[in-house]
Amino acid sequence: MYVRVMKLLQRRCKTEAEDRRSGFPTEGKHRALAYPHTVKSAAMLRGAAFWGVAITVLGGCASTLNPALSSRGIQIPFLQPDVHGYAVLYSFDGKPDGQGPLAIGVVSGSLYGTTLQGGDAGDGTVFRSSLSGDTKILYSFQGGNDGSEPSSGLTEFKGSLYGATHAGGGTGCRYSAGCGTVYAIESSGKERVVYRFKPNNVDGWFPGSSLVPINGVLYGSTTYGYQKTCGYYGCGRIFSIDSTGRERVIYAFKGGADGCWPVGLLAIKGTLYGITQGGGAGTSQCNTAENGTVFAVTTSGKETVLHGFSNTPDGAAPSSLIAVDGVLYGTTIYGGSQSCEGGNRECGVVFSVTRSGRERVLYRFNGYSDGRGPNSLIWLNNELYGTTNSGGVDDDLGTIFSLTRSGMKATLYRFKGGSRGGHDGFNPRGLTFANGTIYGITGQGGTGTGCSYTCGTIYRIAP
Repeated sequence: MYVRVMKLLQRRCKTEAEDRRSGFPTEGKHRALAYPHTVKSAAMLRGAAFWGVAITVLGGCASTLNPALSSRGIQIPFLQPDVHGYAVLYSFDGKPDGQGPLAIGVVSGSLYGTTLQGGDAGDGTVFRSSLSGDTKILYSFQGGNDGSEPSSGLTEFKGSLYGATHAGGGTGCRYSAGCGTVYAIESSGKERVVYRFKPNNVDGWFPGSSLVPINGVLYGSTTYGYQKTCGYYGCGRIFSIDSTGRERVIYAFKGGADGCWPVGLLAIKGTLYGITQGGGAGTSQCNTAENGTVFAVTTSGKETVLHGFSNTPDGAAPSSLIAVDGVLYGTTIYGGSQSCEGGNRECGVVFSVTRSGRERVLYRFNGYSDGRGPNSLIWLNNELYGTTNSGGVDDDLGTIFSLTRSGMKATLYRFKGGSRGGHDGFNPRGLTFANGTIYGITGQGGTGTGCSYTCGTIYRIAP
């Protein structure tokens, strides 16, 4: 079974016929042009010190690696910039560089990230890219004891980068390859497994959030584990782990009002804040609701629900969370307006929640020109910037948007995916910034030749 949030996002994805209609090439290489543009400063708000203070649920329509296609390396498209200076910097090729990038952030002037699949063994990669798109694979997961399918961003901690894989590490769970790992990787590419999650529901499984450092200890979440009120997979846990691999469960979700299936964390003044994809107010079992919560939990394990979503009008299935001046801002994949274009289950919202639990909807997506399924946020120059995994006029391939705290919104870019002459990618997921330029990734699209519907991109855009 895929990660729960990936399943939620996949409901929004294109059918195979629609993907084929976008007309991606199966061979050929093109050189990208460098286009100057004037932008402001930025930084990734994601999870921990390296990622700032944001978490983002990243997922979508993962394409299938096609070993029969060429694996000759980097494919970089020629792409004329639009009014905001959008340009693709790098197109993934599946093997050996990876497929379906999930996370991106900035460390020491370079972009670092992970891909869910692809690489030498098809089990995902860790990559580093210059701001001009020169990309190098630091590590390719082998799917055994080292982990499989890296599912989080990377956190800079005690001189190394730390992350999580939601499978691999041994045997048991729903994967023959194990229940997931926490790993550390050096800038040289040397990988070390810090912890392997255990079968039989001992410590949770399917770790997915970026790790958050507090007072020399890392904190994270597993999507599944523990209570059976959430079905076979359990409700999820919050755990702590140090650099030596000493792990401790600090909170086990019960699947009712406290939520279930946590998908991310951030820290404010020594307290953890996060979101769950299920559970919430009036819920006795996670299987009966996918509305979700915003919660706080102390490092000693005391949990408080700040807000329980109700689908309409405040949203459902939260997908990202950041902190700005002590206030939480986030997105939900579903919920909001009942007039969502195309008859979908609403189109998602951007919301704010104070630490005392006061929630406010800043914007409700209509599912057409403005997009639907918002899945990431960053804060830059007193505005929110984010992505939607679909929507955006005819092609329905996602958007990049900006939003003020008062709710005024502009669509900066609508992905074309190939049907209009550009191979700019689709299914955007996650943003960061450096030196005044916004950088992001798409889970599919581009000009790579190693995947059925191409393997994803790294791009830049002016705010």
